[in-house]
Amino acid sequence: MTDALQVAIVARSAIVREGLDNILGAMAFVVVAKAVDGQALLDQLGDRPPPALVLFDSGPAEDAIAECRLLRQALAATQLVLMADDCRVDAIARAFAAGINGYLAKGIAGESLASALRLVSSGEHVIPSAAVAALTATNFATAFRRAAGQPGEPLSERESAILRCVARGDPNKLISETLGITETTVKGHIKAILRKLAVLNRTQAAMWAIINGLAPAELPPVPGQTGRSAGSRPRS
Repeated sequence: MTDALQVAIVARSAIVREGLDNILGAMAFVVVAKAVDGQALLDQLGDRPPPALVLFDSGPAEDAIAECRLLRQALAATQLVLMADDCRVDAIARAFAAGINGYLAKGIAGESLASALRLVSSGEHVIPSAAVAALTATNFATAFRRAAGQPGEPLSERESAILRCVARGDPNKLISETLGITETTVKGHIKAILRKLAVLNRTQAAMWAIINGLAPAELPPVPGQTGRSAGSRPRS
């Protein structure tokens, strides 16, 4: 099929790689490469055109985030989908901030996997239903408020910048240094952001930012490199 979606598979286990290959092949996908990790995939692809989508099975959390960043940096136009056991909202937020386009539970069925990959290939973000449940109450509250003609207060430029940092996983101290403001000011802005978005905590705010396209998929700043010049002091 000329219009079949081309997919690369990254997984440490050979059994997982072969299993995903069989499942996707039966669902009319074309598996163009299989590799044990992100670097091995890039070496295998070489100068060939990158696949439309990479599906990778996560290992330990920190390794998975590192893989996300490596693949996102090298394959800018490729959709990345991570399969993981950890479906906590904070883990999903970190993965999206590292550059993925979809996050799936490893227990997903074959047909659901195929449907999710097609959604991601069309530009949608996909997260597990278990994570959706954690966001449902606040999302419904926001939806009802908007339906009633109460869209809520818009975020200021400063609040939007801080929310991007929050979605990227930056702690308050790093946000303070990056934006050249005090930590107290950062805390005040975050309280305002939570109120305006009708969310309960910064993790839900981060997910809101990612889902609504506010947070860019970029690497965290290099430690020691900030948005203020050396010797300057944060301002309020």
